[in-house]
Amino acid sequence: MTPDDLVVFVDADVVDPEPEDVSRMLGPLLTTPGLQLVKGYRRDPAGGGRVTELLVRPLVASLCPELAGIIQPIGGDLAGTRDLLTSIPFAPGHGVDIGILLDTVAEFGTDAVGQVDLGVRESRSRPLVELGPVARQIVATLLERLGIEDSQAPLAQFLPDGDGYRCVRTFPMPARAEEYACRESHSVRT
Repeated sequence: MTPDDLVVFVDADVVDPEPEDVSRMLGPLLTTPGLQLVKGYRRDPAGGGRVTELLVRPLVASLCPELAGIIQPIGGDLAGTRDLLTSIPFAPGHGVDIGILLDTVAEFGTDAVGQVDLGVRESRSRPLVELGPVARQIVATLLERLGIEDSQAPLAQFLPDGDGYRCVRTFPMPARAEEYACRESHSVRT
């Protein structure tokens, strides 16, 4: 295998990524037979990983415990073989990382996934209200990849608006980027 046979993704939310992260993720693919995917993991001094800890780990424990040892299952730092990454469908939106992981394990087993410590890196942290739609897309992808029917119903969030609330609905699989933020809204008085 040559570096031309490999593809690397660096998480877009990482502040000041280090170029060495690329070689750290490629190394195991070049030296470990059978490895198809390498997930990078890092420690965020600001305490990131809220969606991982509150949503993904509990779902993994319930539905696919063989992945419990993956430190950052939805982290965007990964490297894989070109053959793998061109053979699997990429999930839309924030489901892409869990989709790649689940598809790799379904096709090649857990031994085809490696992990690499990328050290301490700060990530841009999203406000809590933005994490609901992220989580909804991850749930939809995880269920779909495991063959569990998802309702495809939107996530309804009730955001403070004057003396009431505004309902924002986010659909799990947006057809276009502008549908990601919201599809409809209206006021609800309390």
